[in-house]
Amino acid sequence: MNNILKYLRVSINLIENLNLDLSNLNILTECASNAYAFTPIISCLAGAKSVIVVGSDTRYGKYEDNKSNIIKICNMSGLDISKLIFVRRNKLDKIDLSNIDIITNSGQLRPITESLITKLKRTAVIPLMWEPWEFRKEDLNIVACQKKNIPVIGTNENFSEISMYGYNPLIVIKLLFDLGLEGYNNNIVLLGGGKSGNAAYQGLKKIGFKILWFTSSGEKDSYKYEELQKIYNCEHVDAIVNYEHENPNIIIGKKSILDLKKIKTFFPYISYGHITGSVKQSELDKYKVNYLPRKILPFGYMSYETINLGYRPALELATAGLKVGEIAARSRINGESAELAIKRTIEHGIGQDFKGGFFNFRIK
Repeated sequence: MNNILKYLRVSINLIENLNLDLSNLNILTECASNAYAFTPIISCLAGAKSVIVVGSDTRYGKYEDNKSNIIKICNMSGLDISKLIFVRRNKLDKIDLSNIDIITNSGQLRPITESLITKLKRTAVIPLMWEPWEFRKEDLNIVACQKKNIPVIGTNENFSEISMYGYNPLIVIKLLFDLGLEGYNNNIVLLGGGKSGNAAYQGLKKIGFKILWFTSSGEKDSYKYEELQKIYNCEHVDAIVNYEHENPNIIIGKKSILDLKKIKTFFPYISYGHITGSVKQSELDKYKVNYLPRKILPFGYMSYETINLGYRPALELATAGLKVGEIAARSRINGESAELAIKRTIEHGIGQDFKGGFFNFRIK
């Protein structure tokens, strides 16, 4: 109960800080567990007219358990439960979605299919809930959105009121602790560039961690992956942390740059931490590498997320994504074009467009 009250207070503070106002807007979001149970709650706290809450049984929890938990949080917050409309994912096709203003790109709603998109009104908007460069084609039929003129808009994770990139080095540190390492004075190899890898490296470097950093491009302060053999010049390496968001190639494993058998020969006590990237889990098992998490997801998905630090990062991103949706939805309701709606979110600072523009984006 104390944790629920704590995170309700966090949610209310975020709503106030971001000036989130969903009054007269209808929301379609997920019925999920843990921190993600708060997305419909935040929607209601911000004054949403109605919230359709969609879910199913997954490895993260049962639909009925998640529903009961959300109702419990709703009761504790004094919200009007009648605003919440709970729907099982396999029954969603029977629900009228013609009045929905904001559809969150949430796990229990995905994939957001063409059949779902065709049921939406012309002024509906879809906030990605994260930055556009992280877009995965299997999550959302973006071509159908382009055809129907429904803007899909990213959330600026470096927006001043949330600044998600501050969590990146902390995820690495928490993962190292979970692996049984002290972090400080360990020799760490970090894989992965771009915004996430860079933020992780810079944060770790600032507090004095010993980091050898490798990226695809060899960006400033890093070595290129082709130079990974440099790790064998080290007296010891305590851990390799994979934080690769951009390069889908397997960096560690058979017929790749780093051979696991050789790594174990040089560094028999090495640990492997997987945040995101490509690796064959079967090889980690074969060579008896100490690794976490025990379930490694495919490239493009995060196996180890900010939720491991606590609920706050997820609450921040959910609230920020809803703010993106609010700005864009009100713009569209006021008769502005999809392009202008996207621009409004960018001018605010909290929204992000696809590289080259949403309507020019093509799936690779």
